[in-house]
Amino acid sequence: MKHLVLVVLSLSIVIGSNIYTIDIEKSYLEWVGSKVTGEHNGTVDFLSGFVVIQDKSIIGGEFIVDMTSIKNLDISNETYKGYLEDHLKSKDFFDVENYPLAILEIDRENYIGQNEKSFDVNASFFCSLSIKEITNDINIPLDVRVFNSHAIASGAIEIDRTLYDITYKSKSFFP
Repeated sequence: MKHLVLVVLSLSIVIGSNIYTIDIEKSYLEWVGSKVTGEHNGTVDFLSGFVVIQDKSIIGGEFIVDMTSIKNLDISNETYKGYLEDHLKSKDFFDVENYPLAILEIDRENYIGQNEKSFDVNASFFCSLSIKEITNDINIPLDVRVFNSHAIASGAIEIDRTLYDITYKSKSFFP
């Protein structure tokens, strides 16, 4: 089965009271799409996001991803690169004309540990991920570092694209 792997390599957020707002200039989302014959990688941009921290827990949050911003990074030939980007944006994959946004919601309380000025936490975050308006629960292992005025989180998730009605050449659906 083919999987689409999305990797949040670094998420820098700045604080406003107990609401941390994503700094989209310093944050990024990198993807790796694997198939039987190899893989491709690239980036997708965040539009916005925030996390709400109360006491020793992250109690909510939302990150909005601009699916129209899908970029390929591993193909140097501009023609093939453009073909892949257009194909990923097409109805075969993310259908960005009809579904331009993906949304990750932190919808359950996630304990993050001691309430100090600076601490490191390895945590599993329970979230909902919506792609093409199809929502599934996911668990994201994250490394979180919280400081006085900002926090940084990084982690990786593996996504089964067929759960989001992305079945193009999937062995689950086509021999």
